[in-house]
Amino acid sequence: MHSCYLYCSAMYGSQLWDLTSKSVDKICTQWRKAHRCGLSVPYTTHCDLLPLIADNRPMDMILDCKYMSFVRFITTSNNSVVEHMAHSRLNDHESTLKRNMPHLMYKYDMAMDDIISYSKSKINKHCYVKWFVGLGIGYPRYAQIARDMIKVKED
Repeated sequence: MHSCYLYCSAMYGSQLWDLTSKSVDKICTQWRKAHRCGLSVPYTTHCDLLPLIADNRPMDMILDCKYMSFVRFITTSNNSVVEHMAHSRLNDHESTLKRNMPHLMYKYDMAMDDIISYSKSKINKHCYVKWFVGLGIGYPRYAQIARDMIKVKED
């Protein structure tokens, strides 16, 4: 229970994080370790299998989608000050927004117009499909086997 709280609360304010930083990598590593422990799978279980076994998305994708939804929200805000600041940060090479957007656009093969126009659910689906297509061909089957074995073990 305690570790779950830590991971949920760790995401508060994540829209302001530099998603390319080592700190975010450490959070994602801890998320995977917690999932391995919670699922009772070996520490050698491949990173890409964990979300499939847990019927979840990878932590980095969760953070990325939160960030893109936030960018969509501020760049299309009805508040002219918020919208102006968003657009000025997109053009400021020192800003986190400017550093994160090319990283996310490349990672998920999206244009800025896509991020601004897609709904939150469409962003989530696009990112998941992009990740899923890049998985090994047998991973969904291996994850299902692992889920079945976990159920047998729990029963």
